[in-house]
Amino acid sequence: MAASLLVAACAAQASDPPGAEYAIRWDPAEGGPSSAAQTFAKLEVTADKKGDYEVGYRRPSAPPPGLPEGFAPIVRERWKTGPNKKEYELTYKQRGPSPSPATPTLDQWPCPVGKTKDRKDEVDVSFRSLNDAARAYSRSCTVESKTAPPPVPAALKAPPAKCTSTMTRLKRGELTVEEWHLRSGRTLIEVSRSGAATDQDFASFQADVARKLIETHGIKPLQASMTELASACGT
Repeated sequence: MAASLLVAACAAQASDPPGAEYAIRWDPAEGGPSSAAQTFAKLEVTADKKGDYEVGYRRPSAPPPGLPEGFAPIVRERWKTGPNKKEYELTYKQRGPSPSPATPTLDQWPCPVGKTKDRKDEVDVSFRSLNDAARAYSRSCTVESKTAPPPVPAALKAPPAKCTSTMTRLKRGELTVEEWHLRSGRTLIEVSRSGAATDQDFASFQADVARKLIETHGIKPLQASMTELASACGT
């Protein structure tokens, strides 16, 4: 029933279902796998990609024109760290309780952090228990650089992040596991999988990931999103 409501809410937007990110996160201090590598092992999947990052969040005090009612904006700075690779990403994201308005379309929408084709509309589905999932609707865009961090537009009036977190990401296909270390010393794990906002993909993540982690490996799902947790500096 809950998954059906997810699809119904988006049906008016397009004939094809929108993209979705299904996620579940926990604090290993309360039980469950304690690292990204251990989580992949418990899910019986082998990762084939790895990256280490530093991440910070900024909250704009001057949201861009046209921000839909009920939507909250945030800016994320993410730097890939390591001896041989440097990659910088600047992402603007706005999240709200309903799908983004039909106008402007995603392609016509002016990205608040710069010109880019890297943009998406998505349904964020966060499992707070096996049978309870919170949903938010987001629109985002990302500017990338391999030489220096892209500047945050002054018009957003987004002061520097109060803190940054380090994050290790393991991936295989659409499955991603992130191991976060917040400034407070708290460690958090997030498992996510990209898919479509359909009953089938909802049920698949629920069975393949959420059920296994909750019932077999003893995690206690967190209620807040990773953006909320990391931007609050682990408090």
